[in-house]
Amino acid sequence: MVDQNNEPMTARAWQWMCEQEAFVIKDVVAVTGMSEPHIYKVVRDWLSSGYLIKNPAGVATKPAWFKVATLGKAPPIGKNSGAKKPKCRSKRKTNQQKMWNTMKISSRFTLSDLMLTANVGQRQAWHFTNNLVKAGYVKVLYKVDKFLPVRARTGLTGRFQLVRDTGRHSPICRANGCWDQNQKRLYLFLVEGDEHGNVA
Repeated sequence: MVDQNNEPMTARAWQWMCEQEAFVIKDVVAVTGMSEPHIYKVVRDWLSSGYLIKNPAGVATKPAWFKVATLGKAPPIGKNSGAKKPKCRSKRKTNQQKMWNTMKISSRFTLSDLMLTANVGQRQAWHFTNNLVKAGYVKVLYKVDKFLPVRARTGLTGRFQLVRDTGRHSPICRANGCWDQNQKRLYLFLVEGDEHGNVA
């Protein structure tokens, strides 16, 4: 059986090419069973890498002929042979990463800032910020007294400052602390959290 990456067929194609004085692509398709689009990609890749040489046909109606450049020099045989190198998939930013980016840019911020720039809800913004406070990444600059009457709290918002900027990647919140992806270490929680909003 041939796997979905056509690896055995690609190796078979190269071995067959080495045994020929010259060949045309349709012969490779007939011998190996590879699809024509795939073998065209393989041949183009090996041509550009110098493993094959193209001999244009003398008559315009005839297909081009190819031959192996150096028998002792084999191309890499693998699932990406003849294919364009896959583009690196851009990792989709997590909400925590978006909030972390805001903290890094602004240094001082509010939960409202995080909610606006990262498009997250208040609870998620609070939870991430609260964990960073407990782990020592963030300092509370102004804390709204939750025991104040609702009317007195209207318009008031907590303010925070990022005091430990360790790098590009956001910390990952765990049960007992925050894992720092930049420093490859765990910062344990230094204070007990308040589920009802100790940093609000």
